[in-house]
Amino acid sequence: MADGGEHQDNPNPNQEPETLQIRGLFACLSSDEDSSDEEAETDEESEGDQVIGNVDEDSENAAEKEKPSTTKVAKTPKHRQKEWAIDDTWDVSGFADEILDPALTFPFELDTFQKRAVRRVERSEHIMVAAHTSAGKTVVAEYAIAHAMRHGMRTIYTSPIKALSNQKFHEFSKRFEGIGSVGIVTGDVSVNPEASCVIMTTEILRSMLYRGDKGLSQVKWVVFDEVHYVNDADRGVVWEEVIILLAAEVSFVMLSATVPNYREFAGWVGRTKRRPVYTVKTNYRPTPLRHRLSFRGHDISILDTDGFHPEAFHQAKELLNEKVKQAPKAARRVSVTFESRPFGMTPGKNEGGTTEGYLVEKVNHNDPSKPAGRLGVKPGWIVVAVNGEDVVGQSLDQVQQLSKEASLPVTLEFEVPPASKEAGAAGAAGYPLVEKHRGGQPQKLQTLPRSAPPPSR
Repeated sequence: MADGGEHQDNPNPNQEPETLQIRGLFACLSSDEDSSDEEAETDEESEGDQVIGNVDEDSENAAEKEKPSTTKVAKTPKHRQKEWAIDDTWDVSGFADEILDPALTFPFELDTFQKRAVRRVERSEHIMVAAHTSAGKTVVAEYAIAHAMRHGMRTIYTSPIKALSNQKFHEFSKRFEGIGSVGIVTGDVSVNPEASCVIMTTEILRSMLYRGDKGLSQVKWVVFDEVHYVNDADRGVVWEEVIILLAAEVSFVMLSATVPNYREFAGWVGRTKRRPVYTVKTNYRPTPLRHRLSFRGHDISILDTDGFHPEAFHQAKELLNEKVKQAPKAARRVSVTFESRPFGMTPGKNEGGTTEGYLVEKVNHNDPSKPAGRLGVKPGWIVVAVNGEDVVGQSLDQVQQLSKEASLPVTLEFEVPPASKEAGAAGAAGYPLVEKHRGGQPQKLQTLPRSAPPPSR
């Protein structure tokens, strides 16, 4: 932070990427005021140490020798800077006695940090709430809205993004139905901009401050949701300008995720507005944080409510070092149309002379009247269909008989085993898994989806 607060939780915030930082010339405004105040107070305190009139040094030394002093000279105490950020440690046991008529009730018991924040809202004091997601920060914002409605004043609820603004508009419209009106103003939509509670982005509020919007005179509370956006390199200055330009009588409710130097940021806001900021923080996380790793078919729990699991880390490391098992190559099918017989193929047989299915063992390439070799049939191919009829599981004799009885032209569908060198190369290159051969020239026909287009020549 350019203008560091009094509470130095982090002596070098540049090493902590999640710390809030105040940039630009705005960070110097409050520091200049503080330095002038400190100098004035220091001058007043130092007046007591100044010597009035002229004193003879020799006579003074002689008097000291005659009567040695037995008392010590009290030193002027050093100047202490005022603490603008104050941790709220109020005992919540007296909450019901102090808040006799709450502006808004809830169907559940408030947590400790919520009770402390609600008490500060009742006193119209600046409050900063740092809590994890789903911890209940919105309760404080809702109470501030209801508090303003009770006094006939308005509330501005700022959010960093339009999606969050739309969400809060729908939530608050239901929450305050019959209590007060809710509106929304963003770059895309404007609904009921004169409502008791207006939801908008921080940039819209800055534009209203620039043009001196008259509606701001009735604002009692400004809620800064996700105020840690002040640390954003591009948009953080928007939050700085809004905080500086808002009227002194407007109170802030600042909601943020847990950051290490939230008191430092609260101190800057307090010095800027010349009012103390009460900070409330809770480390309770209602939604447990879990880290899981899905890697090579394994679901590994890295971090959960029990803490970090070193064995899971080592398991993931072992999986990383293992060789990737290649998926089995899919067999492709080739459709070949024969316009004459014999086909020119010799089926393979077992030692007993029979085989199940038609497995091509040899192909005749010498006789041009036998078209199998010309059509590209290769040894090792298996006939799986004849004219569209599935023959998988049938005997060799049945397949031969069916192919002889079929009228010409006869279309045989072959399965090319993945063990084949040709099939493996084709599958690796991403070629179609089904081909059609006819008239002496193979024609590729894609019937199955491919994952990527084949490479060009």
